[in-house]
Amino acid sequence: MANQNWYGGGQRRPQGSSGGGRPQQNQNWEVDTGMSFINPYTFAALGGDVVRQERRYGDLTGKISCLLSVKTPLALPDTEHMQEDGIKHKSFPFFRLNGEPAIPGSQLRGAVRSVFETLSNSCLSVNNNNILSSRHTAPRRPGILQKKDGVWHLYQAEMERITYDLKPGKDEVIRKWKNPNLARKFHLDPNDVFTYVFTKGAEVPCKRLDAAVSDYLANIDIYKENAGNDKIAAKLIEQLTIKKTDPEGKLYPLFYETVKDGLGNSNIYLCPSQLGRTVYAKKLDDLLGTHRSCSKRSDGQLCPACALFGTLTQSKEIAAFAGQLRFTDASAVSGTVRMTPSLVTLKELASPKTTSVEFYTVRPKDPKTGQPALYWTYESMTSGYDRKTNAPYRKLVDVALNGRKFYFHAPELKETDYSTKDRTKRNSSMELCQPGAQFRFEIYFERITPEQLHALVWALTLGENTPDSPMQYKLGHGKPLGLGDVKITVEEIGIRRFDSDGYRIEMSDPAAFAEMPFNKADKGVQDLLKILNVHTLDDDYAKGRRISYPKAIGGGKGDNAAASHQWFKANREMGEGGKSFAWSAKYTLPPVSKPDHSLPGFVKSGAPQGGFYGKKR
Repeated sequence: MANQNWYGGGQRRPQGSSGGGRPQQNQNWEVDTGMSFINPYTFAALGGDVVRQERRYGDLTGKISCLLSVKTPLALPDTEHMQEDGIKHKSFPFFRLNGEPAIPGSQLRGAVRSVFETLSNSCLSVNNNNILSSRHTAPRRPGILQKKDGVWHLYQAEMERITYDLKPGKDEVIRKWKNPNLARKFHLDPNDVFTYVFTKGAEVPCKRLDAAVSDYLANIDIYKENAGNDKIAAKLIEQLTIKKTDPEGKLYPLFYETVKDGLGNSNIYLCPSQLGRTVYAKKLDDLLGTHRSCSKRSDGQLCPACALFGTLTQSKEIAAFAGQLRFTDASAVSGTVRMTPSLVTLKELASPKTTSVEFYTVRPKDPKTGQPALYWTYESMTSGYDRKTNAPYRKLVDVALNGRKFYFHAPELKETDYSTKDRTKRNSSMELCQPGAQFRFEIYFERITPEQLHALVWALTLGENTPDSPMQYKLGHGKPLGLGDVKITVEEIGIRRFDSDGYRIEMSDPAAFAEMPFNKADKGVQDLLKILNVHTLDDDYAKGRRISYPKAIGGGKGDNAAASHQWFKANREMGEGGKSFAWSAKYTLPPVSKPDHSLPGFVKSGAPQGGFYGKKR
């Protein structure tokens, strides 16, 4: 069986070839500046290396009394009293304690810690998604994975689509899979299952295959999660799952690719589908460097935030460093709190898309030539494409994260910006606390230093201790829709002092903590203070730009035609030489330091292009 149509991601540029071999510019999408939008989130840059030291206790113990003023509607859903209707639309009342509206101390603590970590150039303490994955358009080679004597082996394979029953031979394995592209080509039901036979060929020499198999299983888990209630897809994915009970010698049909770095190093990737998602060798911790969470360390060294707020550790001697702060729940100030008279149905919220590298990472450059990547993943870049096959010229490179994620404040907010009449299983209805409400809470501190107290008070007020200050936090649910703008002010600081008669409370003036205690030259600090300033987008709003999820029209049918993922599809086809199967990112997320924070929308102007398919017997 000839196998001419498959190529690997690590293919080298042919001798004598130049960058002129890129495909022609895709003409299916057009830029529409009339649809410009400001992405709801942006990033504060990571600072220099994190400075850590052993915890040192101070002699200050006491309480900070705070006032929280609600500036835009606040959504704090009480999940214990959630209700679901027949279409699986969820409804939530506002969080309450003893029947009165309140804000959980855990919410306050999390918001303040996130800001404090950025200001003090501390670690990223929360790391819930250590696995990095994304899609790209390079078709992987068909392969077969097999374990012999406890050792994994990878083999080349020839893949053919069959339309009849076939009993596989000794070196063959049957695989069934959905192929919507193929179904569309032959005008078939997109839910049809196609059958392929994989025939084992020569062994593929590769390093770190055990790690690649582990990444493959993590990838399978992502596919299972994405399958949701699709029983057919779940069953097909299950056939590719490697189980401990499987006998040695079993053949697993899959796809693979190799990518090199020009120095002889290479990575091998295993994937369930030919044009699907790849899980990368590097994890988030690898990209964070010294900003990796202190909880992953076992040497007792702590960043400024972990020293104050506490952390779990991997140390056998010290399982945890208790926090030196305790946040109380925030109780409503009598007569200030008004709730919406009925539940408000919120617009659909998009889930975080870390796969969108053009937003979450910095566009890398070739270390030798300085040429910017046309497209990239979390550990490789594409500098061009083969004219005939669309095979990418790729190499392993270091890719940097954009930083810490925060949400913009909207200078103007209307009810239509966050509410809708459409109730679906993808959105929810909530009772909202209206602007003007006030809540009080306390922060109890124990054995901290004067420097820590100064830093904490400044972080709470963001340098401006007045209720009408534009320097505000974001809190609760619906932050991308403009909800949850709140201002924290410090009303009193009481320090407990001991003497011969017992102890007394010594009051400290909050104004004494007005001087900036953090590094003003740190870009992450500068970025954060712009993000948390309500007026940062004033000029954008004056020019008609609004916070919105990415906008593109015409990339699908029905609701899918204007879905935000269509913008990313268009953006990957609109760059230099880009097209459907040769991605080239046109735009990346504007840094907050730029005066124009907007991106243009896209409108479809032509028909989508075709895809890659297996051979048919």
